[in-house]
Amino acid sequence: IILLGLALHIGFPNANKSASPKSVPVLKTTLGISKPVASSSAYISNVWLTTERKKVTAVDIELTYDPKILTNIDIKPGTFFPDPTVLRQTIDKINGKVSFILGIGLGDSPVNGNGTVAILNFTTITKSDITTISFLKESGVTVSTARPSILTNAQGIQFSFGPTPKP
Repeated sequence: IILLGLALHIGFPNANKSASPKSVPVLKTTLGISKPVASSSAYISNVWLTTERKKVTAVDIELTYDPKILTNIDIKPGTFFPDPTVLRQTIDKINGKVSFILGIGLGDSPVNGNGTVAILNFTTITKSDITTISFLKESGVTVSTARPSILTNAQGIQFSFGPTPKP
């Protein structure tokens, strides 16, 4: 019996060792906001999306901001979708909330990759300050093959500004 055990051990050195699992890369879908850049009369910030090979059909951008600091908020489609359809565009200036849903145009194919989903424009009430624009948990990204959101991460931004751009 001892010789049989020794023969098995020598003949199959890894027989008693479990195979180490191979790591499978997790594909992440991330929404983010770029640092605002001052234009001649406002600030401009891109809302970007990274899909990592997932084919996206729609994006739900739900943002919150401080209406005592930011004003004249506007959001428009970026270049991620070639011919986007805007499904909802609501800006609650009193409570500081942006709701913007857009997706592929009728008959268009789903899109993957990295790019600017929306462009956010705003002005500031104070000459200089620090503030935050955050994604709400209702934000989401959809694909044609799954109903729940595939969004794995949403990165808001805290930034300082000043002085306010002049028209």
